[in-house]
Amino acid sequence: EMQFKMIAKNYLKGWFAIDLTLNSLDWISLVIESTDGGGGSARTASQAGRVVRIARVLRVFRVANRLRAVVSKVNTGMQRFIYLQQALQILIVVIWINHLIGCL
Repeated sequence: EMQFKMIAKNYLKGWFAIDLTLNSLDWISLVIESTDGGGGSARTASQAGRVVRIARVLRVFRVANRLRAVVSKVNTGMQRFIYLQQALQILIVVIWINHLIGCL
């Protein structure tokens, strides 16, 4: 529960306003398209549709940025794992050499 509050707080500070704006534009676009009866508001609906498409592209970029961040963290974690593995291999070799010297 504590982590949920932290996540919600972080979301409200960061992306909530953008998501709220984009979703509002989506709904407004749907309402305009469904109530469009004359030619004058068709242009407005078309412009709103463009704004919504741009907003959707921005969402894709946001997801791509998050994916890059995750991949970066995974790569950093893998590098640490590789260094740890190499250190353990060296340690095992040193222990084996000490064992062989002790057996002589």
